[in-house]
Amino acid sequence: MASIDCLAGRCWPGVALLAVAMLLGGCVKLSPEEAFVDVQTTTEQRIGKRVSWERSRGAPSSDSSVELRALLAQPLTWDRAVQIALLNNRDLQALYADVGIAHADLVQAGLLKNPTLGGSVTFVEAGGPTNLALTLAINIIDSFYRRLRERVAVHQLEETKLRVVGRILDVAGETMFAFIEYQAQLQLVEVLEGVVRAQRASVDAAKALREAGNIMELDLETQRTLLAQVSLDLAAAQAAAAAARESLNVFMGLYGNDTQWHANKRLPPLPAREPPLADAERRAIQASLDLAKAEQGLLKLAHQYNLVDKRAIIPSLTLGVEADRSDRVWEVGPSYSIELPLFDRGDAKRAKATLEIEQARDKYTALAVRIRSEARLARVQILTTRKAAYYIQTVVVPQNAKVVQLTQASYNAMQVGIFQLLNAKRQEIVSGQLYVNSLANYWRARARHGLIMSGRLPPADMRLTQVVATGAAAPNPGAQPE
Repeated sequence: MASIDCLAGRCWPGVALLAVAMLLGGCVKLSPEEAFVDVQTTTEQRIGKRVSWERSRGAPSSDSSVELRALLAQPLTWDRAVQIALLNNRDLQALYADVGIAHADLVQAGLLKNPTLGGSVTFVEAGGPTNLALTLAINIIDSFYRRLRERVAVHQLEETKLRVVGRILDVAGETMFAFIEYQAQLQLVEVLEGVVRAQRASVDAAKALREAGNIMELDLETQRTLLAQVSLDLAAAQAAAAAARESLNVFMGLYGNDTQWHANKRLPPLPAREPPLADAERRAIQASLDLAKAEQGLLKLAHQYNLVDKRAIIPSLTLGVEADRSDRVWEVGPSYSIELPLFDRGDAKRAKATLEIEQARDKYTALAVRIRSEARLARVQILTTRKAAYYIQTVVVPQNAKVVQLTQASYNAMQVGIFQLLNAKRQEIVSGQLYVNSLANYWRARARHGLIMSGRLPPADMRLTQVVATGAAAPNPGAQPE
């Protein structure tokens, strides 16, 4: 009866201790999906696209699947390709779990440590009475640190959300870049197919002239060599288009029959108007996800320092109740233990936390400088690539076409030699390639600018290419005008 009396009434300190622990522990809802809503909202606000976290299904949900089928049923555009990638890219789906993990860490940070129950049994002598000792303890100081841990976890969760949104924007930008590359290669293929057809006609004409004895065999072989060169250029462009298409399939998460989509084979022409380019630095700074993430990191470090500082004063304080039974009599009373900061006073931890804050602050400033530079550069790139593409389209291409036309007429009238005609044709090929490359570079510059204005620094692989023609289309040094 002594033990029953203890449990029923005399051990009230232990019961009270557990009650206090339950009140301090609170009730926190574990709902990773609710945390992901912020990611969906931020993405839609910045780029107008929908994202969905398909948990434990391994495939899109019914709504996403219907939307995916509808998008693939239409000719693919940049906009549709990006939306497919954001709904169906499996790397993104794997990344979304980070939000749930950070949310779980937040819930965990708000929980108290479980109470500990201990005891011992001692035997005085064989057949004699048995002595029992029971202890129930809880780390009381942990309840005071709980709010500090929660603040750290809150900023960690916000930092994770921003990191995930940043990667979503990366995938959107990379998908657009891949689509630009695909269309550029298709348009280049179209240009080179026309060149190959024209060159085959030139070879046929050269054969007829050679059979009639009007040109030397060298002239005929030169025409055949040029045909081989442009045919190699065409094969290289076709291979590049196939590689760009597969890169798009990877970004969009497509396989099997879904890879049989169709798209326009030409890049869009230069638009009549440009997007707003004024005040680019301020807009980029205000929209920057990278800076917002760095700011959350700074706040997290500040709360971590506060937690380190408080723990250095009282690392651990445990209160509890202890019950001992000796000679069939229970004795109950409070118990406690406290960690004394004699050897480790937290100086090293404070110094480390301080240096981490200073380091993060300097990185924040450096990041802001880089964002401003990227914003200025993106504006300049749009203007310069547009000017280059417009000049090549309106001056270089028509001028080379006119030169070929006049040279062909002069050649037919036997006023110029075959090598002059070949050089004119080579320059026409070069101008066609330059135009396609310059137009692609303009749209790449637009994609980079759009990504920066939506709040994300472009990845390293999202850069402009050098506007050059392939080596096979360059003039042959051995071919000199007659």
